Amino acid sequence: MSKGLLFVGDIHLGAGSYPKGESGVSVKDELTLKILSRLFSNMKKIDAVVFLGDIYDNPRPSEELQIRFNDQMAELLGIGLEVLIIVGNHDMTARVHALEPLKELVRDRITIVTKPELHRVAGFELFCIPWSIKWAALGWDKGFEAIMPFAEKLPKVINSRLLAGHLPIDGCFVGSSNYRLDRVGASKEQLDALLTESNCDLGFFGHYHHAQDILDNKAIYVGSVDRIDFGEKDEQKIVCVVTERNSFITVKEQTVNATPMSYVRSVNEIDELLDSDLDGHLVKVALKNVSRSFADTFDRSALRKKILAAGAAYVLPITLSVEASASSGESVCDEKYGGALEVAVVEWVKESFPELSDTNTQELTNKALELLGESDG
Repeated sequence: MSKGLLFVGDIHLGAGSYPKGESGVSVKDELTLKILSRLFSNMKKIDAVVFLGDIYDNPRPSEELQIRFNDQMAELLGIGLEVLIIVGNHDMTARVHALEPLKELVRDRITIVTKPELHRVAGFELFCIPWSIKWAALGWDKGFEAIMPFAEKLPKVINSRLLAGHLPIDGCFVGSSNYRLDRVGASKEQLDALLTESNCDLGFFGHYHHAQDILDNKAIYVGSVDRIDFGEKDEQKIVCVVTERNSFITVKEQTVNATPMSYVRSVNEIDELLDSDLDGHLVKVALKNVSRSFADTFDRSALRKKILAAGAAYVLPITLSVEASASSGESVCDEKYGGALEVAVVEWVKESFPELSDTNTQELTNKALELLGESDG
């Protein structure tokens, strides 16, 4: 008889500055919750769902958001599925985590993992490692050293054992860029040793939003289940389905129909945007280096109405920056952030990561500015 697990990566409910809809949650969260609902309803031959951390974008989500997510968990329980949630860094502070109300609501019907421990879910053994504020401060390499003695003492495997966690591994892609982050997490060699010592066949992790193989198909970042920001607009999102039959494990990556996003950064792209299918899209328009004459006559309201008429679910506040002045050589931005922000971010990156090359410094700066809504791409 076969058994199956569904591994779901970061969700980040509450991310971004979106207005609330009629349901009481933001436009973006409503889209993400619908994606989860479709995902769960279409799953066949699944006995349990494992969430790999960062359910919420911050540890104090709104009551409406918690109710909506808790309702979805109740539906999973109602159809007989087991649920295990690993707490991620965005879910927690030093004293509390955002899943505590859910734990109280469902008592022992949902397993919420807040420390390294072994759990049995739908016939699988899961060695679970949640985020640790202590290890994040001391270094995840030290954290793995602390976990190893515990892993070595785990009982022998009866069936299959999997490693699941929310943690950083060095050398992995961050976001949608080609930038690999180092010296903030455990090494791949440490991860390989942990898999061996804990007798785990495979590892599944949350934290980085870009789905990627970590260790020669032995470990994977599942990636965020929906597109969190516009830097991920072109990324294909997945979940992982793990099945076991007659002690043989199969892993299948299943595509998720994530929230469609469109991002326009130049005047020349506007017509193309309006001619495209925008049904259900989140749309961001941040025009760069436009002429002063264009800026003086540009009608944000009219463009926004056209985008919504083309089927978009929501249009973020439209911004533009005026091309560099011939006399000053400085770009002028008519919104909240200007060139001073980029200077500040560059200084922070150089101070925090002095080992980075100029190219990598600029890549990380661009990513930070993009998250703030001001990236030049």
